[in-house]
Amino acid sequence: MGKPMIYLKSVLMGMAALIVSLIVYVAISVLPLVAQWRGSGSGGIGIVSTNFTIGPVFWIVAALIFAAGFSWQFRRGGQTTKSRSRENGNH
Repeated sequence: MGKPMIYLKSVLMGMAALIVSLIVYVAISVLPLVAQWRGSGSGGIGIVSTNFTIGPVFWIVAALIFAAGFSWQFRRGGQTTKSRSRENGNH
């Protein structure tokens, strides 16, 4: 496998890690609002206003998650077959 393929796979892994973390972030942010809405007991139709603020901390965490996914796949993809078999205990 050539170098460009390793970079491509690493970028895709970083993006996948970023998407999974975004889904977790939205789930954590929305679940308390849903619980609050269902527990109000008013019985009427209402709109839950959400104040999703995306500040610099969000972007820093997103960049770190992307970098972690990228580096994990890059290190894994850069190994030779011999070094992988040594790690798995096969000689």
